[in-house]
Amino acid sequence: MFPLIGLILVLLIGYPLVKKINQQIMLNREIEELSEEMERINNKNKKLEEIVGYLESASFVEKEARLNLDLRKPGEKVVVVKDKTSFDEENEIESVYMIEGLDKAVEPTEKINPQKWWSYFFNEMI
Repeated sequence: MFPLIGLILVLLIGYPLVKKINQQIMLNREIEELSEEMERINNKNKKLEEIVGYLESASFVEKEARLNLDLRKPGEKVVVVKDKTSFDEENEIESVYMIEGLDKAVEPTEKINPQKWWSYFFNEMI
């Protein structure tokens, strides 16, 4: 009888103890995950602070003013170099109309349905 009472006491004390240990393990895992997430967020914040620092710097402001606002320093001369072939509008228009099917004056002939089937089965391009 005494061993049975001892076993019941051990079970009554052991069950809550095991439950608490499992809760402690889960809390420790969650704390580790949150610590890792906090570290990732801190690293991301540092990178964002570096970017903001660069965006607020004088060199970035000067670069953006030169590129977007076409500003220059006093005494500087701006030289613009154009590619002759890409800005020749007459050649560009001729090249577009030389492509078959794009010429507005020449309309492609439409095949009738039996001709389409014939060319589909016999690989003809009429």
